[in-house]
Amino acid sequence: MYRGMERLESRMLLSAVPPQVMTLMTDRATLLADVKAVRADIKTCQLTEAADLRAVTKDLKSAKTAQNRALLTTLRTDDKACIRTLTTDLKTLFGHGSKDVNHALKDARLVLKNPSDAAARAKLTADLSSLQTDATGSHLAAEVAACQTTENADLNAIASANPSNTQLQTDVGTAHSDAGTCSTAVQTAASTLATDIAKFVTDAGAV
Repeated sequence: MYRGMERLESRMLLSAVPPQVMTLMTDRATLLADVKAVRADIKTCQLTEAADLRAVTKDLKSAKTAQNRALLTTLRTDDKACIRTLTTDLKTLFGHGSKDVNHALKDARLVLKNPSDAAARAKLTADLSSLQTDATGSHLAAEVAACQTTENADLNAIASANPSNTQLQTDVGTAHSDAGTCSTAVQTAASTLATDIAKFVTDAGAV
């Protein structure tokens, strides 16, 4: 009996929510899922690149020259810098974007409650403008591509310095392939996030 009453109350509450707000709530949930997907892809890339780096380092154990040590240091430094840049960019986008989305949802409710409320509509417009700025300021896709280019150059330098190391050549090839897979995954997830941010802005702007 109580469960039946709870379901009825839930349906009544949902029916009281304007369809435009329901759409925006769905959009917000989608954006949260998008951010989780990008974060998961970046984490997977981090783990994969760490494994590739360990393999390359192991291959060079028998050739601990000053040149190889310098090349490995460069690769490690660039790898850490890339992960740090991507993680920071995502945190900034999520932190600012999430705040703007919540503000927009709140102001959209006010506009729907009172369409003649010019102040609420102005706030909504400002929220959406800020969200668009956050999205435009994020360069995740470009940063991933740049990281791939930099790390591939580092790997090529290591391979070129050790042409007779067969296992190294194989592992460098694997690292190249993994970098390409990671780059594609993060770029795809970032593109999906950008598309869904644009949908939220369009849906909220139609209120």
